Amino acid sequence: MRVMNTLALETYIQQTPEVKERLLAWLHDVESREWSLYTDVLNHFPRAIALKGGHEINFEIHLHSCYVLALLHYPTQVLSILSIGSFRTVLLPRLYNHFQGGQDL
Repeated sequence: MRVMNTLALETYIQQTPEVKERLLAWLHDVESREWSLYTDVLNHFPRAIALKGGHEINFEIHLHSCYVLALLHYPTQVLSILSIGSFRTVLLPRLYNHFQGGQDL
């Protein structure tokens, strides 16, 4: 998998160095994978949450404190980092929009 927008990852690591090792391990792991479906992602990251039919994936990097929301394009093997941060900044806005009728999930 080719990872795009690693600048967001680098910026977050500078701001939150305590998750550096876990984020870099996640990045290395993702770069070594080939996925065709969301179920392939789940086989390796069982705590991942699918959004938008499995094309957006929320990865929990550090228990309850660091999440990466990414867009996966399976045919080209490209993962684009959309956002990174806490539950409040990454997943909560999507859940809020969904339950307000925006159907963002």
